[in-house]
Amino acid sequence: MKKTVHFLIVCAMIASLSSKADAALIAITDSAFPGGTDNITRDTVTGFDWLDLTASSGISYNDITAQFSSGGTYEGWRHATKAEVNALFTSSAGLTLGSQSLADPFATQLIALVGTTQTNSLLHSTAARGLYNDDASGTNGSLPGVGQVIVRTQSNIFSAQTDVGILDDQPFLKNMVPASGTGHWLVRAVPEPSSMVLLVIGVSGCGIGRLAQKRRRKVS
Repeated sequence: MKKTVHFLIVCAMIASLSSKADAALIAITDSAFPGGTDNITRDTVTGFDWLDLTASSGISYNDITAQFSSGGTYEGWRHATKAEVNALFTSSAGLTLGSQSLADPFATQLIALVGTTQTNSLLHSTAARGLYNDDASGTNGSLPGVGQVIVRTQSNIFSAQTDVGILDDQPFLKNMVPASGTGHWLVRAVPEPSSMVLLVIGVSGCGIGRLAQKRRRKVS
């Protein structure tokens, strides 16, 4: 009986990990940061959390960087690098850089996850646009770049189109407050489970094992 219980526990853990791995991008909520419900997109493949673009809009690149330190509004976060934004777009979300003559459903899904920063009723389009750290090494003063996903659906005037772009070297955006349609690609490593959670899991496992042992004694 004890072996059976342990086997079921292991199977449940494997099933849980497998389900998470299958869903590369999932929405979660972290009440410690701006944005409300589903304010974070967790990439289970790369192990990164992405804060919604709408939770960081209307703030300059320099001002938001100053809030990364201890006690700041965005403590624990940083600007994603160009490589990380590229991986989010291409590897995790399955997008193709450049322009396509279709309304890519994967692009629409990504915009829904990270937040719609801009809509245009005339063009029938939605966009997710944010600043990233285009020089993570700091050799050029950590210049900001712009990463964006724009989807336009078919209308009587305009054909469907998807644009996915990563634009380097936008130094003028460092001190300037970007337009309302622009946020920031903020990233952090997925937090490790707390020691308290691990303790509870361990105690629960011991309790299940002890219960199984008692039942075995009663049967014998």
